Amino acid sequence: VTFTRKAADEMRTRLEKILRPSGHEAGLSGLRVGTFHAQMAMALRLGGDGVLERYGRTNRFTVYDEDDRERTIRAALRDAGLDGMPGVTPGNVAGAISRAKNDGLTSERAGELSLSRASSAMRAAARIWPDYEARLRAADALDFDDLLMLPVLLLESDATIRESWSARIRYLLVDEFQDTNAIQMRLVRALSSVHGNLFVVGDDAQSIYSFRGARIENILDFEKSYPDATVVKLQTNYRSTQPILDLANAILSHNTGNVPKMLVAGPNNPRGAKPLFVRAQNEWAEGRFLAEAAYAARSGGIRWGEMAILVRTNAQTRVLEQAFAERGIPYRILGGVSFWARAEVRDLVAYLRLLANPRDGAAVKRALAAPSRGMGAKAIEWIDEEAK
Repeated sequence: VTFTRKAADEMRTRLEKILRPSGHEAGLSGLRVGTFHAQMAMALRLGGDGVLERYGRTNRFTVYDEDDRERTIRAALRDAGLDGMPGVTPGNVAGAISRAKNDGLTSERAGELSLSRASSAMRAAARIWPDYEARLRAADALDFDDLLMLPVLLLESDATIRESWSARIRYLLVDEFQDTNAIQMRLVRALSSVHGNLFVVGDDAQSIYSFRGARIENILDFEKSYPDATVVKLQTNYRSTQPILDLANAILSHNTGNVPKMLVAGPNNPRGAKPLFVRAQNEWAEGRFLAEAAYAARSGGIRWGEMAILVRTNAQTRVLEQAFAERGIPYRILGGVSFWARAEVRDLVAYLRLLANPRDGAAVKRALAAPSRGMGAKAIEWIDEEAK
């Protein structure tokens, strides 16, 4: 199991490459690679109606997406007279219920969401959660979080189901273990409780999703939970140079309670330059610094196509684009849309072009189309011909 469909597809592809040439094609048929949610959805459907009837569902249940969930919550808020309250929207109420489910709470404990310091959205969630669950049952539906919650409740309460699922899932391998939350940890524990065949891969230093409910304790306390476990440290890094790893090691040494490890570069890694740390006054100063650094590198013989700037979010490219344009540096945005190519920016520029040059036919057409004025392509074409 892993966290994204993309990672699961990559794993499956690699496993097929390993198993087929070595004559283990039969192993592929019994191999199940997927996300936590996909695997558990399959397990619930294979379990038959009898397994789910105690929760008012059949194995033909529907999985509600985000829109379905918010629509159901909006109806529950309206019936409770809570719609329109300040700070209460279907989205943030849905988020509060989702976080509660990921922490292992059920609607019977909804009151725990409405503690004195809770937000208005949390208090509203506590009020309507039981009604929301009743609506899901009436529709024979599960939301995304139920795909983990229900298997946990089943496995923890029914030894027969635990034995049955353990017979089907004899070896459990978990990717990105540092990102697991409370309900995922309970699921892993329950699925491996009969046979004990559990293998996890993770890095406590890469645990950055606590805001989504991830619990770093799951990996830090793994050896306490499983005292017989064998721990293998993968400390050779094949991506980075040693100076970068030295910096990472120095920073990570200040963490308290982490798993001690020392990263070393692979034998074929280049030595590399020492990392440079710059504290810029603001994002515009940062953009100018990077533009000057790129220009200096180009003057030193490095081609534009040999440089890359990594950003955390696409929104950060806006400042860099302006800094590079001012310096006359060519660039390409990968995995995102250039600021100047965004529809709303091109719409606005079309209006400005039209103000400056009323004969600009392309600008006229774009200005006519944005915002929508109820004119189709034929109407705009007719206006264009009349104008000519």
